[in-house]
Amino acid sequence: MTDRPETSRFEQHTQTIIALIIAALIGWAGLSLQDMQQSMASMSTQIQNLQHEVTNLRQLNQDRYSMGQAVQDWGRNRQEMDQVRDRLRDLERKAP
Repeated sequence: MTDRPETSRFEQHTQTIIALIIAALIGWAGLSLQDMQQSMASMSTQIQNLQHEVTNLRQLNQDRYSMGQAVQDWGRNRQEMDQVRDRLRDLERKAP
């Protein structure tokens, strides 16, 4: 003889329903995990693409003609133009 009390049909049905709910929740959790893994793989690919783009933009930024360089070049050109202008004035004064 067993010491277990007999379970009613209602309790058996309740246990079956609870077991089905738990199984459904486990299945839902599994599907959710699978969806998240797919999303993570997609995001990982997008992140790699963005990192590649950032690297390209940084390279383009280093290769561009900066404002500082333009100011330096303009200053040098201005000095050369002033020197040429001064030499031309000197030549015009010396010319008869």
